[in-house]
Amino acid sequence: ASTFIGGGSNSDYGYSIALDGGGNVYITGRTRSPDYPTTPGAYDESYNGGLDVFVSKLDSNLTSFPYSLKTVGWETVGSDGGTVLVTDTSSEILGAQVEIPADALSENTIIAISELVEEIPPFPEDIIGIGLPVHFGPEGLVFNKPVTIKLPYTEEDLENAGVSDPQELDVYTFNTTTLTWELVEGPKTVDEENMLIMIDVTHFSIFQLGVRKVTVQGDLDGDGDVDLDDLNILLTYRNQPASACPKCDIDGDGVITVLDARKLVLLCTRPRCATE
Repeated sequence: ASTFIGGGSNSDYGYSIALDGGGNVYITGRTRSPDYPTTPGAYDESYNGGLDVFVSKLDSNLTSFPYSLKTVGWETVGSDGGTVLVTDTSSEILGAQVEIPADALSENTIIAISELVEEIPPFPEDIIGIGLPVHFGPEGLVFNKPVTIKLPYTEEDLENAGVSDPQELDVYTFNTTTLTWELVEGPKTVDEENMLIMIDVTHFSIFQLGVRKVTVQGDLDGDGDVDLDDLNILLTYRNQPASACPKCDIDGDGVITVLDARKLVLLCTRPRCATE
């Protein structure tokens, strides 16, 4: 595939090009073109005179930008290592950061931390997202040794997710090839004073905090309790095989019957199965 990227009114200079594991293409350079293409929410969408630096990302077909980012923190880091931190108080990912140890990089690299401007596929139904996704870039960058990313959370985030202990939070990464969320394996550290979850990774991508929902038997509508609403759902599947509603087959006999309804009533979390 081939394409043209650049402005049409002046000179553009490409200095470096790289691919990530998903075949996405990254181009860095400088431009004198006032009409160099940008994406909505980019760190700077307008030409500022002289030579402006650009970082452009295209998909493997060279036809589009897979997603739009707003960079809110960046530094050039080399073989000596360093820390990149979001200090912009207007950013919703304030405090997000990465610590890069010496020799994790072989050459000077622009490390960027960005907000996602457009939505990406959500977590599976059994996981509650905490805070916002954070993009560490360049996308797909692989390190010589692990680096430590730090993701912020707030008391409001915990309250909204029904979490009392931040130790329950996990770190997930978004696979831009399969378009699915994957758990980041390995030990994590919780900094409760600064409200950060820290974990080591060996590559860059999109990361977000999440917590698995606690499964409550009989909670057919997934609202965290068992009540009349759940009973009504079960009764709509009465005398049907369990395959029609696996969670409705509470006694596990393969058929949804009045016996399951009776067992559900015993599981109700409020008197008389009240909804509130």
